[in-house]
Amino acid sequence: MDISSRTFTQTTFRRGYKQEEVDTFLDLAAANLARPLAERTLGAEQVARMNFTATMFRGGYDEHEVDTFLDQLGIELGLPLPAERQDAPVLPAPAAPTTPQATPASQPSVRPAPLTTADEPRDDYRPDVTFL
Repeated sequence: MDISSRTFTQTTFRRGYKQEEVDTFLDLAAANLARPLAERTLGAEQVARMNFTATMFRGGYDEHEVDTFLDQLGIELGLPLPAERQDAPVLPAPAAPTTPQATPASQPSVRPAPLTTADEPRDDYRPDVTFL
């Protein structure tokens, strides 16, 4: 795996990882992979636990690309594939289809009340972001 020439897409207006931290880690990983196996100090578990500082509105590297690279590096260093890991999420078995149950006649059906009435003024403006 050629780490020294690895590049990632830069982000500015969406979340990313701090470029300096990722670059420093890439230098460390490249130096470790250049050593003989017995002299390496970077292990697969360290790669799996690696966390970088998130950035927003500043230069960063695309999180998905960096995470994919870390998975590949971890596999090269001895981690099992993501689907083979014990900590991989296990999807639940699909539920058996159920037959619809009839609502007892003694209980009236409840409908939610409307949020506004025609006589009330309606304000749909809801800002998504607050600026200081």
